[in-house]
Amino acid sequence: MIYAPLIPLQFDNTYGYQNVTDVKQLVKFHLTNLLLTNPGERITMPDYGVGIQQFLFENAGSGVMGLIESRVATQIATYLNYLSPGNIQVIDNGDHSIGLQIEYHVDSIDLNDVLVVEVDLNSGNITTDSIGVNY
Repeated sequence: MIYAPLIPLQFDNTYGYQNVTDVKQLVKFHLTNLLLTNPGERITMPDYGVGIQQFLFENAGSGVMGLIESRVATQIATYLNYLSPGNIQVIDNGDHSIGLQIEYHVDSIDLNDVLVVEVDLNSGNITTDSIGVNY
């Protein structure tokens, strides 16, 4: 697993930026990054990312929720294969807002956890149970 900088960025004399030191938080960081990265955005990995923001204007009745769940599961299996996803739930909160709840297990450290992500295009906020970001 690759270490990641602590968000919001904070300088550190050892690594340049402070890194996430808690494994549970690091796994959530990588999973959140996978959800929020648009395909084609990551150099040398053009298929990486769910691009959850792209689904905000889709018609919820057109099977989009199932498509998101499937895309999340496929991306986890491809790029975060140390995770074993459990229940993946996508919730259309209406008014251009999507909620995701992803249960997962990490065998190597016997970790069971849940990531909750809320993407709201109206306010420009993306919140998880570990970070909050404005875009």
